[in-house]
Amino acid sequence: MGLYLTGNTTQSSSGTQDARNLTFNGLGNVSVGYSNGSVQISGAGGGGGVAVAAAGGTLTSGTAMFSNGGNVSFGAAGQNITGSYSQTNQNMSLYAVSNSTLGSSSTLLNASSLAFKGLGNVSVGMSAGSVLISGSGGGGGGGGVALYDGTHSISSGTANLQASGALTLSVTNQSLQFSVPATSSLSATGAMSLATSGSTVSIGAPAMSSLSATGGLSLSTTGNTINIGAPATSSLVGTNGINVSASSNTIYFDGSGAGGVVSDWEPFPLQNASLSASQMGQGSVYFLKLQPMANVSASQLLQLASITVTTATNSSHNGTISFGVGIYTANGSTLSLITQSSGTTAYNWNVTRATSATAVSGLRGFTIPINVSMSPGNYWLGLWSSTSRAGAAAYSASNMMFGYASATATASGTAAYTYQGIIGQVANATQGIQEGVGLFGASAALPSSAAMSNITQNLLANVPAPYMAFKNMTW
Repeated sequence: MGLYLTGNTTQSSSGTQDARNLTFNGLGNVSVGYSNGSVQISGAGGGGGVAVAAAGGTLTSGTAMFSNGGNVSFGAAGQNITGSYSQTNQNMSLYAVSNSTLGSSSTLLNASSLAFKGLGNVSVGMSAGSVLISGSGGGGGGGGVALYDGTHSISSGTANLQASGALTLSVTNQSLQFSVPATSSLSATGAMSLATSGSTVSIGAPAMSSLSATGGLSLSTTGNTINIGAPATSSLVGTNGINVSASSNTIYFDGSGAGGVVSDWEPFPLQNASLSASQMGQGSVYFLKLQPMANVSASQLLQLASITVTTATNSSHNGTISFGVGIYTANGSTLSLITQSSGTTAYNWNVTRATSATAVSGLRGFTIPINVSMSPGNYWLGLWSSTSRAGAAAYSASNMMFGYASATATASGTAAYTYQGIIGQVANATQGIQEGVGLFGASAALPSSAAMSNITQNLLANVPAPYMAFKNMTW
């Protein structure tokens, strides 16, 4: 069946319903019922209704209408009137005063997203529409942090931290920063020592020493300066044949010439000697062995010669005798020159008649300049001589020699007194009784060195000993 409602309707005003299941529902001040086959509808009087009041007026009758406005909207659900509020994005300013924390004490934010956050000993929460903020008590709060240094403690109020020594303190935002210098280390050098015990560093030094001067040294101090005095430098000089030399830090004394220095030395003494005139050979070099037993110092060498001059009337000539002298030492089997006369010493004369020959002829001495300094040992003397003349008259010159063996040949043709070597050996002309003594051969001057193998040493006639004297004087 179809149902239609008119006038003062509520909810739906029409509908279709099964007639067998039709139900009547009383709302508000209307009540319904059924009695004796009749539907009974009863409504309270108008005076008992509810009045609606708002700013600007009151509604006591008729239909009250709720209008949307100001982000508030109304609706009806069954017999209920509903209202809702729509929140728009609204900013609000917040300020924190006194005991503020973090970096900012004010801000601007959306009221719809306001949040509360607890820090430190403060906690926040919501209960029954209220914001709850709770903080532990300042003095008796068991949740606070106390400071303790081993003797004293701070459990309330504001703790003030102070830095001393090399420690520094600073605060950045909510951070407390401690700064200390970089760690340094101590090291001991020399005689110093270091030791640690707990927080104590012990520095050890040797016991004080003292300086004392002995001998010719003296000590004095000026302020922090120690002055050491020594006598003036002295020098050592050897006398009477004592030689002084130094090498590195060592001083050497040589007494091999302690007998003094000989400045007039005859290798072969003239006293009781048997001399004869003999020629050593034109432009030839002879080597003789010298063995001084003391230090020898000389500036010239004296030799003797026998000169014969033709004394015929009106005879004349120019004569020259040249000498060369050198001192050698042995380096293995080689003789090496260490000093010699300055070039060749020449003696010249001119004979024009018999009366002038008396100044030239006879036994004559010849001095040859040479600087000689020999200590005891083995030396070799090299002799070189040469003669020349110009003119019709003749002369002859011969060295004055000590006795020597004759070179007269035997019946078998062998020269007398030729050294044949050690018994059982084949004879060798370069092996004589004295090594390096004999005839070196013809030469234009003294050699700077001579191999002993080039010296004829075995023929005793070739090893004469001319008279000679080393002197430090002139005639």
